[in-house]
Amino acid sequence: MNWFTDQISGDRRPSDEVSDSISIYIEQYAARLFPLKRRQHIGDKKAKTPLLKGWQTTDHDVDTLRLYREQQHGIGWALGPCDLVIDVDVPTKERPNKQGMESLAKLNALLPQPLEDIAPCVESPTGGRQYYLTVPEGLKFKNVIEGFPDIDIKSHGGLVVIAGSAHWQGGKYRFSDFTQMFGYERPQAPAALLNLIRKEERKTATKSTADKLTGVELADLLKPLSACEFNTHEEWFKLFAGSHHATGGSGEGLEAFIQWSTSDPAYARHGDAIAERWKSFDANDDTGLTVATIHRERMNRGVVDLPEPVDPDELFDCEDEEIKNCMTKDNSNVATKEIDTTTKKRVRTAVGINKQAGRTDNANARRFVDEFGDDLRFVVSWGKWIYWSGKRWKIDASNAGTNALVRRYAEQLWERTKEMRKSDDPAGTLRFVKSSNSASSIIAIRTLSQSDKRVTIDHKSLDSEDLLFNCLNGTFDLQNCELRDSQREDLITQISGVSFDASAQCPLWRESLKLIFDGDEELIRYVQVLFGYTLSGTRDEHILPICYGGGSNGKSTVWNTIHDIMGDYAEIGNADLLMVSRNQHPTGLADLFAKRFVPISEPGKGCQLMESRVKEWTGDAVGKARRMREDFWEFRQTHTFWLSTNHKPKISGDDEGIWRRVKLIPFEVDLREKLGGNVDKQFKEKLKAEYSGILNWAIEGWQMYQKNGLDTYEPERVKQATSEYRNNEDEIANFVSDKLDSTDPEGMIPVSDAYALYKQWNGKMVQSEFRNSMELTYKRTKCRALPYRNRSVFVGLKLHECDKTSVF
Repeated sequence: MNWFTDQISGDRRPSDEVSDSISIYIEQYAARLFPLKRRQHIGDKKAKTPLLKGWQTTDHDVDTLRLYREQQHGIGWALGPCDLVIDVDVPTKERPNKQGMESLAKLNALLPQPLEDIAPCVESPTGGRQYYLTVPEGLKFKNVIEGFPDIDIKSHGGLVVIAGSAHWQGGKYRFSDFTQMFGYERPQAPAALLNLIRKEERKTATKSTADKLTGVELADLLKPLSACEFNTHEEWFKLFAGSHHATGGSGEGLEAFIQWSTSDPAYARHGDAIAERWKSFDANDDTGLTVATIHRERMNRGVVDLPEPVDPDELFDCEDEEIKNCMTKDNSNVATKEIDTTTKKRVRTAVGINKQAGRTDNANARRFVDEFGDDLRFVVSWGKWIYWSGKRWKIDASNAGTNALVRRYAEQLWERTKEMRKSDDPAGTLRFVKSSNSASSIIAIRTLSQSDKRVTIDHKSLDSEDLLFNCLNGTFDLQNCELRDSQREDLITQISGVSFDASAQCPLWRESLKLIFDGDEELIRYVQVLFGYTLSGTRDEHILPICYGGGSNGKSTVWNTIHDIMGDYAEIGNADLLMVSRNQHPTGLADLFAKRFVPISEPGKGCQLMESRVKEWTGDAVGKARRMREDFWEFRQTHTFWLSTNHKPKISGDDEGIWRRVKLIPFEVDLREKLGGNVDKQFKEKLKAEYSGILNWAIEGWQMYQKNGLDTYEPERVKQATSEYRNNEDEIANFVSDKLDSTDPEGMIPVSDAYALYKQWNGKMVQSEFRNSMELTYKRTKCRALPYRNRSVFVGLKLHECDKTSVF
């Protein structure tokens, strides 16, 4: 057999893009980047000025930014709500009196650790430094710290020049340590620093009596909103504070709000509690929640007041008598006669633009939805449009697709004017059509359409059918095991990378698995059932498959194949999703929405699973996440994590809740040794030809799962490997229990003494592995007092009294 290539070994080198600072800022810091003006000469300060207007809100892709940089433009970073940069100025020839370094030393003395020990640092050619940190969203900060000259605070709305960009005095900004660009995450700013730089909150003036809403006006404003939809305290409080602010906390305002709140059975018996909170609530609290909050919630739910349609017979004489006869005299609707949809839309538009009431952006937005609404939806919680591609709904992240449809609508208005034979104001109609084709009107039509209840949708409605699997040639129903046409009504946003073909086979794939798993049919069947289960969005099994083995064992061949077949349903996960880490941005969680296969590869030696997070993300918990510039939103989990590693992650506890999830799948065959030099360079292409057959193989696995469940197929080899894994992880706990006293929090034992005792206990780990394993549970520090002065010790452990004289 000579049909394996070196791809089966799974050895990959990092992409050349990793060394590209632009990619690092976008991928690791979720940064919004933009081009700066080109430096014309040394000393040109304009090199720190944005090139384009709207830099705070405009997104540029990586390729565009690289092109700007190739043209010698610097790249700027528009800081977001969770970004913080500490900018330190240092003395230069031109500015010899700068005291930034002295201020930095003074600041470091107030912090638990110096900034240079915890935060990525970018240095300018003149020696200036910028330290990157994160902060909780919603805080406001000073620009400078009193008593710390030449240290600037840059936060949300600020501008920073990124590493790799040209400095205005010559040279380039660079990371002080290049390795920081690889996985060096920004820590959250220490509390001591936040206390120094936070702005004091100022109270706002009470709303004047003249501006207050009456109780009746508030009731009318709340009436279209269902209290049942505001079923979390956070959502309910928005309207509570907005109503309080709008009415100035008046008694009639309270009466109106209680009447609205108690229409939800959950609040029906809490009128007194609401009244008590209303009366104690400070109307001057700067919550930012006002009557505008209520209006925004109304718009988000499609509550918008549109003008009454006009009578078509008052507007124009139609050239087509058949069309005219099909028009009613009320509500400008086409009569329910036999007339095609295209004609109806053409009539409505021609009628509308020939009357003053129809010559507005609002009317244009209504007609735009009339014409294109079937293929568009606006996801309120995301603030994004999605459009129907013919096979699935696609997210229009940049609004490019929606803008194109609005432009098409505006261009068609010229043709619609030909439907009219006479007009009350032909010149006005033409001016309006011309205005509708302007950039501002295009944006206005798109924006106003976002509140039309015919197209608004909640993200929870998307991809809600767990047993539908979208293929390139239709939607496969896993419940009935049949293919049907793709349908808008399914609201599917994902699509696999393969077509379904019931007759397709995969002999090469099956032979490959026999080689990878050394002919173990039970293990192969178990992997097949696991992948079959992963096809669905059901999460009835709380599992974490861990594929373990050294290099060149076929893990990546299996993973890459399944990843290609799953297409959009697959999302390569960051190890931080499951591992202990210093920082985790919620935008990473948002990527899991509607995914099913989430592989996490090579988390690194010594990494520890965060057990609470594993339980949360392999269970039934509802996920909460957001993308950049979005509010938080909740989503139902549909994914299965698959971990692939050469080094088993550490699991510190003996909790049954974590170990019953772990399924260790051994990849033990060294394919380089088994195959020698007999590899087929066309293997990958040959395997691609079997993708439809491999999908059928996975569907067979799903059918086996449906019939008998997962536990039925778990082989003894997986059980034994998982059991050995658990026993090895318990070794440290058993050692401490047998040989050390962990009851004294002030106790200490030198690291070297602990390791010597461990070896006497017949422990198997080398010293570095022992030290790392111990540090997962016990703090290691340098002792500064006798009897262990200047020795590295574990805190919270000591020898048993009876052992102190007999061990060493």
